[in-house]
Amino acid sequence: MAYRYTNTEKWSDSWFSNLKPNEKFLFIYLYENCDIAGFIELNIKRWSTDIGLDKKIIEGALKGLRRGLICSNSNDCIYIRTFLKHQKNLPLNPEKNNAHRGIFKRFEVYKHKFEINDIIEFIEGAKEGLRSPYGNGNGNGNGNGIGKKVENSENQNKSQIEVLYNEVVAFFDESCRPKSEAQKNEWCETLDKLNRIDGFSSDEIISVIESTRKDEFWRSNFLSVLKLRRKNKEGLLYFTVFKNRINGNHRTNINNDRVPERVNKLWDNKSSDYKIPETTF
Repeated sequence: MAYRYTNTEKWSDSWFSNLKPNEKFLFIYLYENCDIAGFIELNIKRWSTDIGLDKKIIEGALKGLRRGLICSNSNDCIYIRTFLKHQKNLPLNPEKNNAHRGIFKRFEVYKHKFEINDIIEFIEGAKEGLRSPYGNGNGNGNGNGIGKKVENSENQNKSQIEVLYNEVVAFFDESCRPKSEAQKNEWCETLDKLNRIDGFSSDEIISVIESTRKDEFWRSNFLSVLKLRRKNKEGLLYFTVFKNRINGNHRTNINNDRVPERVNKLWDNKSSDYKIPETTF
């Protein structure tokens, strides 16, 4: 019987907490059934039987998990990005650790399916959340494939964030836009963390910013991208609050203790006795 570490803080993690119930269920299943390196053969028929969910639901859940997984070029195997990290196996030291030698052997078995040229580099790239989600491409359908050796990844990521920055800054009035290189870097860093750490796609980020800036109330209160990674009194990222409102589930699809009446008042702006905060964002 195999034993695995589990990170109880995942339930407060932004990416994990925003998954749908079936996606969370499948992720835990994959985590507990992959090999010691984090690889698992794609077997939707068996997963469906084990979990008790329809195959189409499993396929849909896989799409929802794409930012936590890397799929092989042959689309028959999956690698769980942060598995080794949360199993306390990093850094790998195969010379002194028998388990780590076993992990390297598993990578030797699968590296041709993921076109892995450097095992350590592949692990580091996956751990840091490089944009290689489930399916082909980099998440926007125009990537360089899955599992390939990442060259100049830092420069590529900066370029992507620069493009994203140029997209979203246009939604803000001239007076709100960064006035210095340092301020611009702060905005880019926030966008990078929303994408790389929190797991939101560029399209989601653009959509949330555009819709929120067009909102009659929030236009005068949401004046900086930096607001998106700050949390309200209930511990929710404002990005999540805005996203839930856009999706129409700020009242019904989230527990009442997570989205209080204060947020509803902010959005609906119907309470005559509620005062708009003096501070701007």
